[in-house]
Amino acid sequence: MKAPRQWACGESSVCEKTVRGVRLPRGLSRGWRTQKDSAMCLAIPMKVVEIHGDTGEVETGGVRQEAGFQLLADVKIGDYVIVHAGFAIQKLDEAEALETLALFNELKKAN
Repeated sequence: MKAPRQWACGESSVCEKTVRGVRLPRGLSRGWRTQKDSAMCLAIPMKVVEIHGDTGEVETGGVRQEAGFQLLADVKIGDYVIVHAGFAIQKLDEAEALETLALFNELKKAN
């Protein structure tokens, strides 16, 4: 059995599945290579579309996934969050989130 890939942030392959779920441009879905041949996670803004207690659904690019909101206070539908390993770890203002998503779309077009 192959050992799970270890990411530079210390997470294992669960992070890779999260990143793949948002359909990043080719070459980005496995993270950036470093000198030590490790990869890092990319922070993709996701919009909160449903809330069920301390969990809910987030969406970006038509892809939805479940996320835990236990680490953030006062998450509302319509907020943009950064999700890492299944948990929302940071809230973003809408302008910053949309700017970041636009940059990812430019990268996708360039590939």
